[in-house]
Amino acid sequence: MADRSSKRVFISYSRRDRDWLDRLSAHLAPLQQENLIEPWVDSGKIDYGDRYNDEIGRAIDTSRAAVLLVSPHFQSSSFIRENELPRVLRHAESGQLKLYWILVSDCLLADRLGAVYQCANDTKGALDGLAPSEVNGVLARLSRDLQRQASLGPGVVRFRTAAELTTEAFRNSLALPFSSVPGTAVLFSQWLTRVQDYALFAAECPAAGAQWKKAARKLRQQRDHPVVCVTWQQAAAFCAWLTQREGIRYRLPCDAEWTQAVQAVAQNDARFPWGGQWPPPLGAGNYAGEEVRARGVLRIGGYRDGHPMTSPVGSYAANPLGIHDLGGNVWEWCADAGGRSAGRRIVRGASWRDSHLQDLLSSARSLRDPARGYDDTGFRCVAELPS
Repeated sequence: MADRSSKRVFISYSRRDRDWLDRLSAHLAPLQQENLIEPWVDSGKIDYGDRYNDEIGRAIDTSRAAVLLVSPHFQSSSFIRENELPRVLRHAESGQLKLYWILVSDCLLADRLGAVYQCANDTKGALDGLAPSEVNGVLARLSRDLQRQASLGPGVVRFRTAAELTTEAFRNSLALPFSSVPGTAVLFSQWLTRVQDYALFAAECPAAGAQWKKAARKLRQQRDHPVVCVTWQQAAAFCAWLTQREGIRYRLPCDAEWTQAVQAVAQNDARFPWGGQWPPPLGAGNYAGEEVRARGVLRIGGYRDGHPMTSPVGSYAANPLGIHDLGGNVWEWCADAGGRSAGRRIVRGASWRDSHLQDLLSSARSLRDPARGYDDTGFRCVAELPS
């Protein structure tokens, strides 16, 4: 495969959306003039065929970033759907190419991309429905992010080896510590994703939304509390952002992986994350104890955990694998879909507002709308070990 250029940016669009390409190109022109980026755009001078396929393939294989102008025209193009898009997504998944996509006009493809890759604009605000000044704002933010990426210098992201990832001292660039989980091929973040972690993501990706900020104020959260009011799509996009930032494949845990992590309690009757005792012993986790009396929430009589709402990650004892908050604090999004329509996503772990025995079981799970954020639901990342 050809060497990947640190400056080349592959731009994919439908020729019927040429006007939008022209507007994007106007914003990228200063970066091109300063030799910070080298946009590669289909000139339209080569007819479809083997030569065209080869040229497109080489362009994708040698680019460090790709920009997709997504619209009904884009998704209806058989060449884009069968040739360009799979190749771009394959490189993006491997961490070798940073993917940016812009929703020009609403379409079904946006749902597929939005589940994994962060959109440059809010998917509720396609460009064709925005005022000219708002469109310019979206394109200006994208060009600034490309400028930041160019400043990182040449080189393809190198994925770490299994040996590097499984060292006891492994922490990622956000200072999140990770633990291996027997029976899985992933490392679990020992902590839930914090407000401070999500804030870094939100600073680079406007589609991260603002509900998490409002929830942080309402719940009086500090930087080390778990971020809440994040949709499943936003949590998945955070993982994709972290993958491209670090060269480690991050994602949400599968339901089965989460089960393996919580079953690390080595007792004969480990019905709960803390063991077999009911009610939970003091310090078992952040559940609905006496502290929530004033909030009108059903509580565990006599139980106190010191926090009426969310608590800093790591406030309670870790399980034998070193993982905190697998019980309590906030429910956690998992990768799996569930329900009759498979339109909902599984959450595990219970939260600060839960007190019923059935909700606190290690096996407890619930289904939630992936497009909604909840003030008692957050997430943690897992890192895939190289095969």
